[in-house]
Amino acid sequence: MSAEKKALIRFLIIYIVSTLFIASIGEYFYYKIAKTKIIENEISKVKTDIFHKLQYRRFWDNNLTIFRNQIRIKGELPYIQNEYEIKNKKIFYKLTEYKRWGKLEIIDSMPFDFKKVINLRKDLFFFNIFLLIFITFVAFLLSKVFLAPMKNQIKNLEEFIRDTTHEINTPISIIKSNIEMLELKGVSTKEYKRIKSATIRINQIFENLKHLYLNHTKSKANLNIKELINHRLNFFESEIEKKHLTIQKKLEDVYVEIAKEDILRIIDNLLINAIKYSPKNDEIIIKLNKNNLEIKNRGNIKNPKNITQKYVREKDGGFGLGLYIVDKVCKENNLKFTITAKDNFVSAKVYF
Repeated sequence: MSAEKKALIRFLIIYIVSTLFIASIGEYFYYKIAKTKIIENEISKVKTDIFHKLQYRRFWDNNLTIFRNQIRIKGELPYIQNEYEIKNKKIFYKLTEYKRWGKLEIIDSMPFDFKKVINLRKDLFFFNIFLLIFITFVAFLLSKVFLAPMKNQIKNLEEFIRDTTHEINTPISIIKSNIEMLELKGVSTKEYKRIKSATIRINQIFENLKHLYLNHTKSKANLNIKELINHRLNFFESEIEKKHLTIQKKLEDVYVEIAKEDILRIIDNLLINAIKYSPKNDEIIIKLNKNNLEIKNRGNIKNPKNITQKYVREKDGGFGLGLYIVDKVCKENNLKFTITAKDNFVSAKVYF
């Protein structure tokens, strides 16, 4: 997933969740007020009924219950502690009066119309659905507006990298050919080794950028992976010698149907990573069989799950593209790539 998409998703999540949270607070208070109003309307009906019965002296109405000093005088309704209570689908209301003979409490009840509360909840539910759709739509439009400058910058940057990569192809080729000529002449000075080491590094970066940004056609062939590994080990020989590393190999003849450029990207990036992050005077273990290729070196990775993402680096140096390209090429060729850190060793495996 690209950085642009991640930023868009994060913005959408934060905006939608925060807006819904604020809206839910308002809805909660609206629901409480609306429900209280419904109850008050029902209470007013019971009050009216009580006053009507008292006015026409219908004391012996079966639904009217009278308590004096909390002692039942007539009726069958239960005593309630509060002014009103809702239970058994009824609303009970208590009218309290103080007479010279004591406290008089008159309780009446009516069926409570729960449909109004249910309809209120339904209205809020459909409102929430509409609100979610509306907020998502607005968030999407806002994200497009806010992310447009970043998108343009990324596009300009990628175009710059693509153009630059294209331009440095010729000078790198000239440097490499001149190094090969110096090797034929037997030149082996410190300065020459440093130039060769720097050229290998520049070439590795160039090949990674070329793979990502330059259009190229690839044809698959049945390639001997063992031969390619030995060839690339010779290519990185100066880097291996510079750190005094030992290569422990256990290679079988394995043939894989793959584009040569793709398998070289995999091998080169795994080798250069192992060389770069191995301690001096240590060893790199390379195993190849019909099932997988494993390149193992001493070291540690704090977060192996993120290490294959674009521009993610464990340490300074490089662009953080090597393992991203390995993972990308493996996926393009239906190969499985894993990288694990255990017992102070980092193991990178490509399963054929």
